[in-house]
Amino acid sequence: MKRLILLLLVLGISGGTAYYLNQKNKYLKYSSGVTPDRDFAIKTLDGITNIVLTHKKLQPIQFQRKGNTWIINNKYEANASVVRNMTDVLTRMELRFTPAKAANATVKKDIANSGIKVQIYADDDKPFKTYYIATDTKDNDGTFMMMEGAEQAYVMYLPGLGQGFRSRFEQPLASYRDIYIYKEDKENIKSITIRYPKNDASSFIMENLGEKQVVKSPLPNVAPPRPEINRIVGNKFISNFSSLGAEGLMENFEKKDSLLKTIPFATVEVVRKDGTTSKNTFYVYDEFLEGGSPSRSPIDMPKIGRYFLHTQYGDLYVCQNHVFKKIFLDFSDFYK
Repeated sequence: MKRLILLLLVLGISGGTAYYLNQKNKYLKYSSGVTPDRDFAIKTLDGITNIVLTHKKLQPIQFQRKGNTWIINNKYEANASVVRNMTDVLTRMELRFTPAKAANATVKKDIANSGIKVQIYADDDKPFKTYYIATDTKDNDGTFMMMEGAEQAYVMYLPGLGQGFRSRFEQPLASYRDIYIYKEDKENIKSITIRYPKNDASSFIMENLGEKQVVKSPLPNVAPPRPEINRIVGNKFISNFSSLGAEGLMENFEKKDSLLKTIPFATVEVVRKDGTTSKNTFYVYDEFLEGGSPSRSPIDMPKIGRYFLHTQYGDLYVCQNHVFKKIFLDFSDFYK
């Protein structure tokens, strides 16, 4: 009986180990013919839950999958195109050549000084793959890499890129962050309020009632010109909030405090039916940096090139007027 129990225990452990290895192997690009110390690429991103980059000189960045979106450091939504550049390397990189053994000491030194540690997780607390990205080659046709615990370095490349790919993993956190300001579902919008502090007569509040919208002035005793708005204008306005992106994030703008003391061009508040809100403040970029006559209302938009956009969370972006002007309507525009 004891022998039978011991045999069943051994078979159970062996079966569990085989299952574990099989689960891990489904992520490996090459299941045979490639030695483990150069098996850097993964077969697919399906099932990958976390990617962690640890840089010697930049802050660590964790990418965590939430459905079809990647979340950075449990806080920020990731820029899909920038992350795609990184994950493209993870799944498509190939071996260019094996450096001479004499080069291994130099690569290890580069890793110690400025290496990027890459850890890839798949439904587990421990990474199933960990390696280091060193420098690009001198002729910039590939990138030195070394698997954790390995002695041999390799030069990998991305077919079609024509240069090293280290830079795709060596970005400040701001570069990986999503720059979309509005990605609103029209059906989830309860109301939108746009106010022009320098000319409040142009301000308005739109209430989204499903099949129609109601627009009113925030000022007392200001009645709409007629009972109903132009529905084409109203539908187009609210639909514009589905996709509006900034030009870039201004993390270290030294004049930010001075900017926030000035009177903004506009404030935009979106209230959603789930109770959440989004409030952003727009300042005219060129006027703040170069001066000039102040922009007071939508009628002044032809002379505006860019805006500073300050979010309710304290982030500062730069965005282009030709992208955002579609939401800066006048109260009267809805009744034309």
